[in-house]
Amino acid sequence: MKYLLIILILTSCSASYHYTKAVKKGMKIDNSKDTIQIPRIDSIPYYIPGTDSIIYIPKIEYRDTVINISNITFPKTRKEVKLEKTKVKQDAKTERKLISVTGDVKQDSIKQTAKTERVNSRQTNKSKNSWWKFWLGLTFGIIISLIFTLLYKKMKTIIS
Repeated sequence: MKYLLIILILTSCSASYHYTKAVKKGMKIDNSKDTIQIPRIDSIPYYIPGTDSIIYIPKIEYRDTVINISNITFPKTRKEVKLEKTKVKQDAKTERKLISVTGDVKQDSIKQTAKTERVNSRQTNKSKNSWWKFWLGLTFGIIISLIFTLLYKKMKTIIS
């Protein structure tokens, strides 16, 4: 177990490797500097001769401070680009359907609304059917963990 941990640590990637890989894929860092003025309020005591009093006069000094601002922009992943394209296509399709339904008076509006309802129900059914992947992965994970625990117990009994 100790050797496995040591091997894992020695073969893992460094931060500089991931940074250079991200820069190659299109990550951009914009380092910009901005100057702001910070007021520093100070009071100076003055002694008034002839009287027994001291007057404090406030003095305000402005100090320039440089602030580094770094904006990191990451490139979009393939999945994000694909989702954007499909959203644009779906929006274009729905606009065409709305134009055909509202613009053409000769067609029967009942048939058109039934068609759009069928298309909308198909899209909602697709999102409902995605749960089977979750349950499949969960059962697969449980089976794998049970196998490993049984193997561990067998190895423990063989060793001792």
